[in-house]
Amino acid sequence: MKKSTLPISVALLFCLAFASRIQAENIRGAYPKSISNSSITRTDDLISGRHSFWAATGERVVKNFLKYYPGATKVQWAALKDNSSECHFFLNGRQSRALFAKNGSWIFTITTYGENNLDAEVRRIVRSEYYDYSITCVNEISTPENPEVYLISVQDARTIKMLRVQDGEMELLQKFEKSDDKNK
Repeated sequence: MKKSTLPISVALLFCLAFASRIQAENIRGAYPKSISNSSITRTDDLISGRHSFWAATGERVVKNFLKYYPGATKVQWAALKDNSSECHFFLNGRQSRALFAKNGSWIFTITTYGENNLDAEVRRIVRSEYYDYSITCVNEISTPENPEVYLISVQDARTIKMLRVQDGEMELLQKFEKSDDKNK
């Protein structure tokens, strides 16, 4: 398992870094072609091409999004410089962002939520070893090759730990010591 986890971990960290870079560039306004579902009155308008964003993304991107994420709300799109498309949305009370290639194929999705939305089995795995820690953030990463990988942040009074849970196995990725404010 150790030999196969290194490439997976590197790929997951790449996905997070790439998504963070995209988000930072979007905040700076590098990607002006964007749309939110507040300006779309009907999904049929988007599918039929009666909306201007259709030209920026293409039919396959939108159709694949609707296939993978029916019922998504608060949908916001961004056409990226490499002609891929990023979509931020909510589904089942969870905030997500998905990346689609220029040809419409799905690349990855990162879904962020708290402990209350965490899968019971994954929570059991984490709690079995970190029972005195608070689960502060969950990033569920899905790719075509790895449907569910969880990056979970846990903390206690002295430490913050980043864990990876995949296929029923947990691995400690990083450990941070909190500073002692009394010495400042």
